[in-house]
Amino acid sequence: MAGTGLTASAATLGDGVLLRWSESVYRHLALGLWLLGWCAPTLIAVMALAPDSSNAPLAVAACLPVAPAVASGLYAVRRWRAEGGAAPFALLLAGLRGTAMDVLRWWAPVLTVAALLAVNLVRPPGGPADLAVRTVSILLLALLVLVSGHATVISSGFDFRTRDTLRIAVYLVGADRQRTLALVSLLVVAAAVTYLASEAVLLLLAWAFVSLAELLTRPTVTTITTRFTTRAG
Repeated sequence: MAGTGLTASAATLGDGVLLRWSESVYRHLALGLWLLGWCAPTLIAVMALAPDSSNAPLAVAACLPVAPAVASGLYAVRRWRAEGGAAPFALLLAGLRGTAMDVLRWWAPVLTVAALLAVNLVRPPGGPADLAVRTVSILLLALLVLVSGHATVISSGFDFRTRDTLRIAVYLVGADRQRTLALVSLLVVAAAVTYLASEAVLLLLAWAFVSLAELLTRPTVTTITTRFTTRAG
């Protein structure tokens, strides 16, 4: 009898582990397909445009779906890791419905500024003054990327006014240095994947970057909850 009980317990444990792994694979597959569907048009548009300064604003504008897709992905990953159970595509859709407008309110102006800065970088080089403009543009673009990363995390889990989202994101760039460095690390890895492979490979691996970003930014969510939200009672 003891042997039978041990076998049954081992089988139950094995089934439980297998089930969890199966659910994880299915959820990340759904996340990958979701990001592929939303971001593939961006990749196609960017690759189709000639590397000309006149096309820089169009290339930047093509990135409009990226931040809402990533925010909905972060929302879904956070929910299924905390609660489980719900179908991943339902959570992704709920995340898009709940965050898309909040994201676009700051993402569209950010892309507008980025387009203006990108023109400075892709136009033919000029004199010393042009070098200074390029340097400032690179620094501002880097700051925009970091602020956008934090703002995406904020928008995926909180319902702040647009200006408050950006203010908190700017604050986090300097105050939450560990998470900022984590975002920089993800960007460096993404750039390496693009350089060594291609943008298409990066898109296929986007699910891993979003899942890892959710894991790395959990302390950021705690910080925002503690410092910038109020609790009833």
